[in-house]
Parts: sequence; C-alpha cells; structure tokens
Amino acid sequence: MDLQTRIKEARKALNLTQEKFAESLGIPKRTFIAYECGQNPIPERLIISICAVHGVSEQWLRTGEGEMFPKLDTDPLWGMLGEVLKEEKSSFRRQLITALCQLE
Repeated sequence: MDLQTRIKEARKALNLTQEKFAESLGIPKRTFIAYECGQNPIPERLIISICAVHGVSEQWLRTGEGEMFPKLDTDPLWGMLGEVLKEEKSSFRRQLITALCQLE
C-alpha cells in the first residue's frame, strides 16, 4: 500500500470527507485531492500535519508498519502542534510553525 492509499485510509477511518480533511489541515480541497490521488507529490509538512492534527502514527503513514492510531505520545510537543494547526491560518503561532516546517 502506498502513501496516498494510507492517507485515504486514515481519512476514511476518521470518517472525514476530502473537504473536511483538507480543511482540518489548512489546505484547499483541490490540493488535497491532488495529493490523495497521486497527481502531486506529498510534501513532508502534510505528513507531519496529518500525524499532529489527527493522531496518525508517522511510522504507519510512511511505511504501513504498526498501528494507524497509536496510543497518545506523552511528549507535549505533539499536543501543542495539533492545537496550533487548528488555529486560523493568519495566527502568528501557525505561521511560525509553518515557516519552521519549510526549513531544510
């Protein structure tokens, strides 16, 4: 199973439409559909966002190994990231995290 299929499987497990899933990640629906259908390469920041916002295991999403939804990590960073990604796109914290994700 490839990355696009695992993203679709996670979205369906969360019982979200493509539109609601894209909205939860702060991206346009058309952009998300292009990722899920394999038309565009999936950026690293999308993988990180899916894991942070929806609690999907990064290992499972990347490789298919392990559980889709592992027990919650006790690292407070993941919880904070999830909260930041739910904020408005214009919030300073969200813009800062987005900029940091784009660094090499």
